[in-house]
Amino acid sequence: MRLSQVDFLRQPGQPMAGRLLLGVGTLALLGSLLLAHQWRQEHDAAEEVMRATLSTIEQQRTPVPRVPTTAQRRGIQVQSVMARPWTAALGAVESATREPVRLVSLSIDPATGQLRLEGESPSFDEAVTYVQALGAQPALASATLVSHAPATGSEAGIRFSATASWRLP
Repeated sequence: MRLSQVDFLRQPGQPMAGRLLLGVGTLALLGSLLLAHQWRQEHDAAEEVMRATLSTIEQQRTPVPRVPTTAQRRGIQVQSVMARPWTAALGAVESATREPVRLVSLSIDPATGQLRLEGESPSFDEAVTYVQALGAQPALASATLVSHAPATGSEAGIRFSATASWRLP
């Protein structure tokens, strides 16, 4: 029987199966990196197409007009009423009203900007002078004598109606 000699100083060789597995693993890693890169490019291209399609759809879509609610319409009306120069208009009526003319009633329609005044004066000339004084006020655009009639009651004179328009700032 022959005895084998064992050389403990010599480096053992690498097994062939290890080298083969290392090569297959390296190829699998490179393939997966290549596929991940390709999939990322396809995903980015598809995302760009989707963005372009969505922007085209947004541009072609007609906007739906928003109908204001009842509360919003009321708020708009209130804003227009509050925007009127109330103080200036009332000050103009106050400064034009002098004796012997008496203001009996005043009604204001803020939607149209009209003031309707009813008063009494001792004569027709006094009523016309009063209406002209109203029309000369800077806060009022125009004033017109609408009607006049003899006053009833203990005092003699005439009762008249006049209208005036607000001058918007």
